[in-house]
Amino acid sequence: WVWGSKGANIYTANPGSAEMSGDDVSILVTADHIYGRGGGGNDTATIWDSPGNDLFEFFPIWARVTGDGSFHHLQGFTTMVGKAEVGTGGADEVIFRGSPQGDLVRSTTVTTRMLTLGAWRNAEGFETITAYSRGSKSSPDKLMLLDTPGADTLKLKPLETTLTTPDYKVTAFGFGTVEARRVNVNNSLDKVTLEGSPGNDLLDGNPAQAKITGDGPVYANTVIGFTEVLAYSTGEGLDKAFFSDFAGPEDTTVRDDVFTAGSAVGELTGPGYRLWARLFDEVHAEARLGRDMVNLTGTVNMDQLNAAAGEVGLSGANEKGMFANYAKGFDEVNAFAGDGQDKAVLADAVVDRSTYGPPGDVPLETLAKILWLHQFEKIELWETAGGTKSEIDGVDAVFAWWH
Repeated sequence: WVWGSKGANIYTANPGSAEMSGDDVSILVTADHIYGRGGGGNDTATIWDSPGNDLFEFFPIWARVTGDGSFHHLQGFTTMVGKAEVGTGGADEVIFRGSPQGDLVRSTTVTTRMLTLGAWRNAEGFETITAYSRGSKSSPDKLMLLDTPGADTLKLKPLETTLTTPDYKVTAFGFGTVEARRVNVNNSLDKVTLEGSPGNDLLDGNPAQAKITGDGPVYANTVIGFTEVLAYSTGEGLDKAFFSDFAGPEDTTVRDDVFTAGSAVGELTGPGYRLWARLFDEVHAEARLGRDMVNLTGTVNMDQLNAAAGEVGLSGANEKGMFANYAKGFDEVNAFAGDGQDKAVLADAVVDRSTYGPPGDVPLETLAKILWLHQFEKIELWETAGGTKSEIDGVDAVFAWWH
């Protein structure tokens, strides 16, 4: 056993030895099993790994390290640091176990550390990193991750996160708030997937970030700066996705974007980004600047398209139940019906009844919105001011527009 003084102590442990220094006193011990105790001051402990496989375990107020023929137990230190080297000295693993008071875990290419009960627990150079949250009602536990310069794979589920890099792997359980950030802007292709919960989920994505939240269990997972994000609904609950081609109201970037949506998948793509959602009950896409296009595809069942100058939506049935895809602010829409008795309802649209094609004397890019309808059994044209309706039946291709 090695005890520190009441002042600030520095404790350094290696396999088979440890040294405590404080108040002008230094104690060096050698043994297979060593127990180090802080003295109540601002004490720091640093533990080095062995040439073999080591397991470091950090708890809120104590830690233990087991390796080839050695054992360290530490308690009462304000800061504890575990040091290893990735790729050398065996396969080293570190486990963080949180407190019930609300903890923070932050992982970078240099270190992974947990702030728990006002004290830091640090790990450097480990191949396998695992963190467990105990949950807190007053202050939810938070996990923050940074990518590496290599090609990383990031998977976020409710209360479960996995980051796999070329050099190490981070896994976290129980964290209700997760934020992952891409800081290495290079040609490496990071793979990011978001998964929903059995309850109701809400996905909000734009070229800068994507965030998915849910209430069963309560969670919030955010990814920032990643160029491609794939989101999966579990097929349970009422799940909605909202995509936009602008990163907030101050974003004035001009982008030519494409929204493509069917019964199972909705996707918004543009220069430098891709947002993809599968089996969400509703997928909403909004565009602002640029020449933006929409492709909506129906099913073999009965689908309905509703279109106005501001928004176009196509809804029907899929393997989950019902689906609905909406496009707002896009310049050109292509809608493809399936083999069912599909209907399109257009509000205040213009259709040339003589040709059912585009106007010959007006450039299409000057029109506020254009809509190509393919294989719809019935098309209803509504004039909202007068409340009148007319129909088009059995025309395979119809062009409509708004001024």
